[in-house]
Amino acid sequence: MSTHILMGVKEAALCLKVQNQRVMELWHEHPDFPHPIEVLYNGPVWWAEDIEEFAKIPRPVGRPKKQVDPS
Repeated sequence: MSTHILMGVKEAALCLKVQNQRVMELWHEHPDFPHPIEVLYNGPVWWAEDIEEFAKIPRPVGRPKKQVDPS
C-alpha cells in the first residue's frame, strides 16, 4: 500500500519558500503550477509530490526589474 501525502497552502508555501499569498497567486496565474486534487472549505489541497516537483523548476529570484522609459 502506498502512502500519499497532501499539502495545503501553508505546507506548499513552506516547501516553495514563499508566503501563503504567493502560493495562491501561483495557483491562479502560473500555467505549470499543479492543479489541486480538491478545493476544500479551507482552500486547495495538492499531492505533496506535485508541489515538490514544481519546486525543482528553476525560477528567477526577486521581483522583475522595472522597464525604464528612455525619454
